[in-house]
Amino acid sequence: MVTLIPACLTWGRRQTHAMSVRCYRSKLSVWAALCVLVLCWFYVFPVYRLPSYEEIVDEVSRKGHVWQKNDTGIHVYRKLLKECCDPLRMFAVTKENSPMGKVLWYDGELYHSHTVSNETFPLFVQEPPLRRPLKRCVVVGNGGVLRHSGCGPEIDNADFVMRCNLPPLSKKYTEDVGIRTHLVTANPSIIEKRFQGLQWSRRAFVDSMRAYGSSYVYMPAFSMRPGTEPSLRAYHALADASSNLTMLFANPDFLRSVGAFWKGRGVHARRLSTGLFLVSLALGVCEEVTTYGFWPFDTAPGPPQSPVSHHYYDNILPYKWFHAMPEEFLQLWRLHTSGTLRMHVGACPPRGGGPGGVGGRSEPGPVGGGGGGGHNTHTHTHTGSPTHAWSCERTYALTHTEEIGSNAFKYIHMHMHMHSKRTRDVNLPHSLWLMECRNAAPTRMLGY
Repeated sequence: MVTLIPACLTWGRRQTHAMSVRCYRSKLSVWAALCVLVLCWFYVFPVYRLPSYEEIVDEVSRKGHVWQKNDTGIHVYRKLLKECCDPLRMFAVTKENSPMGKVLWYDGELYHSHTVSNETFPLFVQEPPLRRPLKRCVVVGNGGVLRHSGCGPEIDNADFVMRCNLPPLSKKYTEDVGIRTHLVTANPSIIEKRFQGLQWSRRAFVDSMRAYGSSYVYMPAFSMRPGTEPSLRAYHALADASSNLTMLFANPDFLRSVGAFWKGRGVHARRLSTGLFLVSLALGVCEEVTTYGFWPFDTAPGPPQSPVSHHYYDNILPYKWFHAMPEEFLQLWRLHTSGTLRMHVGACPPRGGGPGGVGGRSEPGPVGGGGGGGHNTHTHTHTGSPTHAWSCERTYALTHTEEIGSNAFKYIHMHMHMHSKRTRDVNLPHSLWLMECRNAAPTRMLGY
């Protein structure tokens, strides 16, 4: 009897343990089933869906309306960027915003930083180099869609030209991409790969940089640790050669803020592209922004939808998953349709005018346009007069940028089908005007 009781207790404990294990396994199975069900639900009925490549190309190809500059939208976006990132003052490291002893935290690497010292402080410019007003700014991407575009004269006609990643500007490309440059970015990886990190010779680097005249060279020296030394070597190479170029180091605080700004608007990438950083800078400091060569797809907008290379000078693809090019393009395209910036994808007209690429030039198409000589003679501008014609479609496009931001409709543009223009008094409260517009029935359009 004495030995029987412990045996019974042991058996009871085993039974209890077995039951608890079975209960745990059953709960685990239920949770797993619920997770699978939720994933299937979001797959079949997604909250938002990134449009397919074919849908994007088709949308850009068939959009044929005249681009309209929206001064109010430009002002709102400049205000948003100033509040989050202050591009004019913070886009470059200066002696004013980064004094001796300041800790610059790398935006591309957690828990790593650089303390401004006697070695680096003298390399910074004294104050922010850009001054308003910068009127007509152009950001030139390196997309293969620029090949045979004939856009060089239009690009060179801008007041301020920004270029990405030391692109070639030799004679065979000039007709398509122009030659004027006011600011050009240089990725430290280019210094490493193309010029062997400047550890053996500087001549090839200094000679190649002459193509950019007396522009600013913008390098992310304090973004990731491997990029710091190549950036500093590039500075000293240009300084020792008495180059006309001015080296600017990207402020990691600015890069971090811009990344958060676009992430909140639906761009999910390990890192933003150089082009989107430059567009953010341009929107913050320029009165009018036009982009060229921003086309991340291997088929040009048509007709005809011909194949294009990744860059206008080669077809080397970027690392997969590093950038989110389609998401970036859709964000910029939405800004184009709202009149905040002008995207140009396609051929430009001859210097004498006439029809050009997608949409032509006498009637500008969805990828921007312009009259003869590179000016858009059909652009209509919303001004700040007491009353002016204002459509609900354009009001909602603006408030979509201002209010909706990062919610589930980040890729959905709600077009308000109110065909009649209304006269809006600027003193009318914005919320009341928006409420009136929202009474119209929305239609979901691609990518906005």
